[in-house]
Amino acid sequence: MDHEIDLGADGSATHTLRYRVRNPLTTWAAGRDESLVDSLMADGRYGMYLRVFTPLDARDFTVEINGTATNIEDRGIDSGRLWTGAFAIVPKDTSAEIVFRWTVPPAANAADSTYHFFVQQQAGLGEVCTSLTVRRNGVAAEVSIDDQPFDTSLPLCHAKDAQITVE
Repeated sequence: MDHEIDLGADGSATHTLRYRVRNPLTTWAAGRDESLVDSLMADGRYGMYLRVFTPLDARDFTVEINGTATNIEDRGIDSGRLWTGAFAIVPKDTSAEIVFRWTVPPAANAADSTYHFFVQQQAGLGEVCTSLTVRRNGVAAEVSIDDQPFDTSLPLCHAKDAQITVE
């Protein structure tokens, strides 16, 4: 995954989250029981449902699959966060890129010019690595995670929730 955040002069935060997935069905199915493969993979397609959790005031959501706009399947609120979900199908032996975009209105705290956001770890999933790019008015911003400085040239790898602060 790649997560880009552009902080505007007005304090808004525009997020772009890119998720890439590959369906290596032929390799995965080699040596497996054919009836099992057929029952699990409808004509070799891999279907997935993805959700993004955002602040309640997030707006302007869009979702694309391989560069083509697609529908937002549903939305809801859970634990004080808005979630937006989309469904994607990846045909066998191909890849897909799913892109979520949204904006958080004047999000930077005017008093100290910081922006805070939360990355929630998916239950049952091990460590996840994401590249993180944060810019303020087009210039790389200083980032800290759980109050520790973070070098955004490295991937953000986490196995638990993380509170991220942008200076």
